Amino acid sequence: MTASEDTTVVARPGAPCPYFGWYGFLPQHQNLLLDHVRTGAYRNAVQRNGPVDFLDQVVMDCGCGCGALGLFAVQAGAKRVYAVEASRAAEHAKKLCWKAIKANKMVVLQAQVEELQLEGVRMDVILCEGMGNLLLHERMMESFLVARDRFLKPGGKMYPSRARLHFAPFQDPFLRQAVVDGPSAFWTNGNYLGLDLRPLHEAAVQSYLSQPLIGLIEPSSLLGAPSMHEFDLYKTCEEDLQTVRVPVETIALRDGLVEGLVGWFDVAFDGSNWQGWLSTAPGMPPTHWQQVKCLLTAQLPVTRGDKIWGHVDMKANASRSYDVWITLRTEKDERSSVSIQLQNPGYYPFPGTLD
Repeated sequence: MTASEDTTVVARPGAPCPYFGWYGFLPQHQNLLLDHVRTGAYRNAVQRNGPVDFLDQVVMDCGCGCGALGLFAVQAGAKRVYAVEASRAAEHAKKLCWKAIKANKMVVLQAQVEELQLEGVRMDVILCEGMGNLLLHERMMESFLVARDRFLKPGGKMYPSRARLHFAPFQDPFLRQAVVDGPSAFWTNGNYLGLDLRPLHEAAVQSYLSQPLIGLIEPSSLLGAPSMHEFDLYKTCEEDLQTVRVPVETIALRDGLVEGLVGWFDVAFDGSNWQGWLSTAPGMPPTHWQQVKCLLTAQLPVTRGDKIWGHVDMKANASRSYDVWITLRTEKDERSSVSIQLQNPGYYPFPGTLD
């Protein structure tokens, strides 16, 4: 059985763990609220669909953080909102949402949705902002699906309702030197304080290559059209997210060197009154997710019109993230691959280097 065929559910560490500790840190929620594309997309979707999907409805905000999305639902006329948060951010939510709580419009529950007990309560709508880098990092999308299976009424609404994961080949003449060749050159020193570091050079190169690089990329850097994998969040099972394979097939738009693949995601709000997307694509208004660049072990030269194909395999791990394997081929019979640890990102351009 290959990694892409194994659907065994890998346990997600519960509270306490570093993930929940991080989300108990209030500045993290400030960063999320200040992402106007993210927060505005949810607010817009809730408000525009309020008269049909939220008015007098029972709503769950799954992984509510400080409670902002749940408050949007209250503002849209929800009968009651169950705001569920496993981290200490639940205490912040109780303070932020005190008026709604006092009016019996909202209740904040500090619990993991997998363990939550709500006897006889079912939701008309479940809200969740559970997306991480490459959509699936942090594995909150699985909790969204668990909430659906445990608490959503038949015919109930999910916000978001669909998600798409995209990968495209890219070119960047400076990236490899900046984040792999330059830093790993340290390990070519044969006499550093009397130490011969050279035996670790190859391991250093592989370590740098294993880091996904978070940062914005210009659409002009793409060497081919993106390949896409879509999830229908009404139908996708938790097991479906344990291993995900995204086939990649595209045509080179021009001559160049494929450095690797860049990935991003978007999610759809298919409301009764209004439908819209939250996109993290290159060229769209930037979000805190930005895009994720994954360098191949070796560059792949292409000529305009060349076919580029391969696949991205993602397998859930116990670090609330994914191990990622990428393989690409070209018509020139060249092949390159890489193994990525999604939970161990780097950043490029480096923070503070952009105007």
